[in-house]
Amino acid sequence: MVLRSDGRCFNWQCEADDLSGYFYDDLTTYIDRDTCLGPCLEQCFERKITAGQLEAMAWLLGFWIGDGCREGARFALHSEDHDVNTRLEKNADVWGMTLRIERQKEGLGEVGFLHTYNGAVRYWNVNNPLVKVLEGLKFYENGQRNGLKSVPLFMQTEQIVVREAFLAGLIDSDGHCRIRYGCISVQIATVYRPIRDGITFIGRSLGLTVSTHFCGAHFYERHGQNRSDTWYFHLYGRTNDETLWSILNRCSCERKRNPQIQHCRDRDFEEFDSDYQAEENENDPEDNDDLSGIRESFEDDLEDDPEEQQDGTLNFGKFRFEIIPGRKDAVIGLVLSGTSNRTFVTDDQIVCAAAELVTERLELSTERLESRPYFRRRCLSCRTETASKWYKVPWLGDVLDRLCRACWVAYSRTHMRCSNDLCNWVFRRREVAPRRCKRCRSSPLQG
Repeated sequence: MVLRSDGRCFNWQCEADDLSGYFYDDLTTYIDRDTCLGPCLEQCFERKITAGQLEAMAWLLGFWIGDGCREGARFALHSEDHDVNTRLEKNADVWGMTLRIERQKEGLGEVGFLHTYNGAVRYWNVNNPLVKVLEGLKFYENGQRNGLKSVPLFMQTEQIVVREAFLAGLIDSDGHCRIRYGCISVQIATVYRPIRDGITFIGRSLGLTVSTHFCGAHFYERHGQNRSDTWYFHLYGRTNDETLWSILNRCSCERKRNPQIQHCRDRDFEEFDSDYQAEENENDPEDNDDLSGIRESFEDDLEDDPEEQQDGTLNFGKFRFEIIPGRKDAVIGLVLSGTSNRTFVTDDQIVCAAAELVTERLELSTERLESRPYFRRRCLSCRTETASKWYKVPWLGDVLDRLCRACWVAYSRTHMRCSNDLCNWVFRRREVAPRRCKRCRSSPLQG
């Protein structure tokens, strides 16, 4: 092949072949198919689709990708997310569906079902508009109910309003928003590869900056959970903040529409924190340690003695340690820096977080410290050793004892427990009226 430009010739070696088979097999599928959500809805339901109906369906699709169940029009909800549940009910009503919510026996979880009606008969997943779209546009990977969730490729070329409403529904279900360093960002986590790819190409097709990091499968000791491979996405507006704000304005959750400004703490507190651990701790109710009072008390002590200011340089970084089984031996002592003549660590400040110290008197009037090899975590109230999540004991403060999720939720409702410190049974609602402990028959203690 010879190309001519400005009177000069360029020799270009290339290879040509018949492309008819390629066009027929791969491209005609996309040329013949309606790739926009609006035309597909009009063709499927044989009526004109309004802008409100289009946005409502796009939001439902995004919310289903995040909190929906593969069985169909079923969602995992939170009883305190009233604004999100109200939006789900309104968007379902736009498409002739009604929301029915079932409360779980324990905790704050709820299950929502979208139903259709034929007269007085109620149906689930029968002639359901959402299920039809999920199957017809392959939001199921195999196009059939109960298949793996997926985000079809046509979403990256959809109308802007559809892509924004889709991401808004996904953020309402699985997103977390914050403003830090004057920059707004949205974090979305997923364990599914097709959803991972969908977040990437939809976000970038809207001109957003998309970054991600990966956390491999591991056992999370703090909550006693096995974590799967997880991808954490961060969406930034950068020079395109208008688009990101437009997406957030379509969200139903108030704290995501108007995220709070996250003020940065002192550098000494964060310089040893990894990004992943910091992001995980933001929503963790147990990670509420406040070191500011300790830091100020040390600074006051140093100001009283100017000669000690040069020696007493303290960095309050959060160090993460991995504790492994080792041999037992006597504790001889702790040695500080030889340049300092001040004791910063005393024997009552040594905390063992993974074992229990037991003091035993021996025959020669000497003391030996032995540690139990493994501190078994169990609920202070019901004594269970298996729980999906552990919580601090509200009436004891900062101690090693914990409550399981069921007991913690029960206490947050009744604020009653057994007055016997050896029992500590948390009263359930049905046990408030008898005013007797279920286990030891002691009287209750309020607060």
